[in-house]
Amino acid sequence: MKHFSIKLMLVVMTLGFCVVYGMITVNHGTGKMKEIKVPENQRAISLTIPTSLPTSTHNVNGESALERMKQLEKKGKSESNPISDHLSNSISTVAKKGMNVASSTVNLISQLFL
Repeated sequence: MKHFSIKLMLVVMTLGFCVVYGMITVNHGTGKMKEIKVPENQRAISLTIPTSLPTSTHNVNGESALERMKQLEKKGKSESNPISDHLSNSISTVAKKGMNVASSTVNLISQLFL
């Protein structure tokens, strides 16, 4: 049991050092990005943002946005694919079981140290 806790402590310390090293590397990289100068022969890009939006709720075909939204909702409900339903249920189940396993593992590790 003692060897297990020493190994676990070494793994946690190594991961901690990796995180700190990554944070330092990212900080150094962003500092370099701030120092990059734009060459003089390049001009700045100017973006124009419209200050007003079109007030019409009708599209090119003449249908309103609400009518189109209702059509899409009906289409989405009627075309429910059993394969996609099964796949989404499977993914949800796997995610729930994975969270349960992770929670149990963390609980077990915390009980070992406390």
